[in-house]
Amino acid sequence: MEATAALERVLAEQPFFKGIPVEKLALIAECAHEVTFAAGDYLFQEGQPADHFYVVTRGHVALEI
Repeated sequence: MEATAALERVLAEQPFFKGIPVEKLALIAECAHEVTFAAGDYLFQEGQPADHFYVVTRGHVALEI
């Protein structure tokens, strides 16, 4: 429950979720989980189906062409 509350706070700070009611953010947070990637890791490759929504809270993501 504490982890879900922490995820709710993270989501509430993101511009993408601005204006979404707190009770809806709570539902989203229940489905979310934190993942850490190492530098140089690939999150996905071109052509893969979109089955995740990433919110970057630290570091950065680069596109490799």
